[in-house]
Amino acid sequence: DKMKALQGGYVYLKPMLSKEFKPALELVDYFPLIDSIKKNRPQYYPMEELSHYKKEQILDLPVISSDSTILLNEVTITAKGHKPFRDKMMGRLDSLAQINLNYTYVCGCGYLQNYKPDYNAHPWWKPCHISSDKRTTPIEGKQYEIVKFKHLGGNQFSLIDKQTVVYHANHYSEEELLRMNNLWRTKGYYRKREFYQPDEVDIQLSTSDARNTLLWAPSVITDEKGEAEVHFYCSDINTGFIGVIEGIDGNGLLGNAKCEFRVIRK
Repeated sequence: DKMKALQGGYVYLKPMLSKEFKPALELVDYFPLIDSIKKNRPQYYPMEELSHYKKEQILDLPVISSDSTILLNEVTITAKGHKPFRDKMMGRLDSLAQINLNYTYVCGCGYLQNYKPDYNAHPWWKPCHISSDKRTTPIEGKQYEIVKFKHLGGNQFSLIDKQTVVYHANHYSEEELLRMNNLWRTKGYYRKREFYQPDEVDIQLSTSDARNTLLWAPSVITDEKGEAEVHFYCSDINTGFIGVIEGIDGNGLLGNAKCEFRVIRK
């Protein structure tokens, strides 16, 4: 149940040893290598033989099935974002980093403090005559003044430099945030991909069944003869289908086979 709850997210790992051991984890992700190999393998789609018609002809009229159901084309929605999405853990680490490491603030006089080295309007002699405890958080992109003083002794000082700057908070990459907190992460666990499978009641409905994936069974166990049976309902698409079977035996040997069949609606 806990692994399923992590589905679609990340698993964060932290070695619970004292700093004197300087523990580190090494995570190896083999999926990029697997994906690179899969790119060179043929892809199987139920309507593969119709692909050349789609390239040569554009259909302006909607595709309507026998029961007056209009089949819509696939729609892909894209969006542009200015800031990458971070999950709750990374967002929390980023917030802690801004609080702990970015000690820049606006003093009671309105000056931006600690934004540049030595630009501090409130050293121990308080040249602004306002307590440094009266501080606020600077606003991203807003202009502030920074000042630099020279201590002349006692409570005497002189203004050396005064500048107007635009405040920008420190932005840390996810790799930096993980390294700062001695964390490692890996992608969450996926149990299996699920596809809709109609039951006996669904088959009796008049709604057209336009499934192009008839069966996805990732956990089929053969008997002592190495045989297994799978059962599924075909859809209402009159076309040829391709079945791809892949498996592994008890010794780790891989095997695969392919079959083809055609669905004809009467």
